[in-house]
Amino acid sequence: MKSHLDWSRKPSEVALTIYGDAGIGKTRSVFQILDGQINQRELVLYTNHEQAAIEIATALANDGSQTAILVADECLSRARFRLSDLLRGNEHRVRLITIDNARERSRTLAGELHIVAATELETLRVLEANFDSVPLERTR
Repeated sequence: MKSHLDWSRKPSEVALTIYGDAGIGKTRSVFQILDGQINQRELVLYTNHEQAAIEIATALANDGSQTAILVADECLSRARFRLSDLLRGNEHRVRLITIDNARERSRTLAGELHIVAATELETLRVLEANFDSVPLERTR
């Protein structure tokens, strides 16, 4: 995802889609990565409404002076394709990140990342590494 946000390079697609099961942390992961991007978090426009995303993308496409990272959460494939079409050719100043609760794809397209839930063992390792002073029985 960080390479998608690298303004010095043109991405292969204007859109990057993050997909996976509901509730596994897709949105939180996106925002943690965006928050860590110095001088970019101020560019983020977020919506979880497809029609609002289309309206924002249309405005961004029509105003050649605006730079933005549009995050469209709860965005199904058909809306992603429409958003991509609207923003294509503006990759030098607009990046699109869509988040989709689709569990799987019949085929993964370029510009798509599948997020899977952490296993219990992976979760315990993260808790140990970050909360080593908390007793193990409390971390469950």
